[in-house]
Amino acid sequence: MTTVSDMQERILRSYRAEVARLRQQLEPLELGLMRIGERRPKGRWKDITERQIEYLQNGIAEYERSVVDLLREIEGLRGEKRPAEKADPPTN
Repeated sequence: MTTVSDMQERILRSYRAEVARLRQQLEPLELGLMRIGERRPKGRWKDITERQIEYLQNGIAEYERSVVDLLREIEGLRGEKRPAEKADPPTN
């Protein structure tokens, strides 16, 4: 059986993996190693690298906020269980 905490841990891992993936895409753009462009009418090329950098930075920030929120939620759930455990210590 999958618990809420297990699901949250899976989501947390997937968010962290997505942050890593986005950072990997962002790095060569920020370092100037790669440029991104799009074709305009009449075959003209427009550099949209800065727009893509901003898009990736916003995505990273959003996932990082979600990670923080999820960590707080997980800790809150764990914190709710602790008082009950303390109130009923195991007897030997």
